[in-house]
Amino acid sequence: MNKKWILALILLFSIPLIVSCSNKNAKTISQLKEEEKLKEEAKLKEEEKKKEEEKKREEERKKEEARKKEEEERKKLAEEEAYKKLIKNPLTGLPLDNQTYKGRIISVMIDNHPDARFQAGLSDAGIIYEMEAEANIPRIIALFYNSKTRLIGPIRSLRPYFFDYIKEHDGLLVRYGGSPNADNIVYSEGYEEIDGMTTSSEYIWRSSETGTVAPHNAFTNPDAIEKAIKTYGYKEELDKNPVFKFSLREKKNEKVQGKTCNKITFSYTSGLNTSYTYSDYEKEYKKMSDGKDHIDFLTQKPLSFKNILVQKVYMGFESDGVHRTMDNVGEGEGYYLTNGKIYNIRWKKEDKNSPTKYFLQDEELELNPGKTAVQINDISKNIEIE
Repeated sequence: MNKKWILALILLFSIPLIVSCSNKNAKTISQLKEEEKLKEEAKLKEEEKKKEEEKKREEERKKEEARKKEEEERKKLAEEEAYKKLIKNPLTGLPLDNQTYKGRIISVMIDNHPDARFQAGLSDAGIIYEMEAEANIPRIIALFYNSKTRLIGPIRSLRPYFFDYIKEHDGLLVRYGGSPNADNIVYSEGYEEIDGMTTSSEYIWRSSETGTVAPHNAFTNPDAIEKAIKTYGYKEELDKNPVFKFSLREKKNEKVQGKTCNKITFSYTSGLNTSYTYSDYEKEYKKMSDGKDHIDFLTQKPLSFKNILVQKVYMGFESDGVHRTMDNVGEGEGYYLTNGKIYNIRWKKEDKNSPTKYFLQDEELELNPGKTAVQINDISKNIEIE
């Protein structure tokens, strides 16, 4: 055979083999594509599974968050209900440290002459009232409830319009004398009192501890007052509702927008003034008298208050031309300060035996829980608001 025939025979026998190999290769590619498809489907299923698992985990997480939130709400409501049941101080609206205490309010006439400063025990008072006496010199009523301070004073004499506010709170009157008209009113009403002019020195005594001298050196303390109450057979428990209305918790007045007020000053006469400066850090007002911090002798810290109430009234004179009078029955204007804001308010008092009520718009004012300073201000005197 020549070479051509040999090549032809080789080619003839090679064609089936080539076709066979080609078919095998085609089958392998098909299988690979099928496998690739299966892998892709498996991957998609795995991704779907992961998504489903993630969805379930998210649902479980949300359920757990909802459960925790519900639990927190229940706990909060339970705490709020428990807080509501706590016995509150009628002068501050804050829970009493001693939940079994059932005493009465002690109302002490406090000397606020410059020579009487600085007084002892005022930082333990829940409410103070400040207003003018003779010669435009301010005097203070300090109201105490469940107080443990070791010294209160100096104690000074009573005036009729101071007695109006003491009577509102049903406070035991603690004083050192009084004007003739004040004496007559107290005696005619048979009001329970402890008067340094007539009582034992066991209950009210003279002391030089704060560095003051007579007549600015008469003092007492809660223990002595409690002994006197028992000695004189006076009632031992408060039997009137609180004069001031307190919110359960501190709140902002949402219905009425107050104006920013960082300081308010009341001028009595040249060199005599009272001011309150707001501390945004402490959220309270620091009291100053005649340009100086009004400190408590016992704590050596300035007096501070959560609330300031201002009641504008007309003040005149008794027939002697010396002792002051006050028209505090009826209604009038005033201010309420809390949390660095000042609000216009109105006050109403139906008669001498009724409590003074304060109103923000047409609703009775709710004070924030805490100590309150009440400034009863002669409408003829300037009030500076900053």
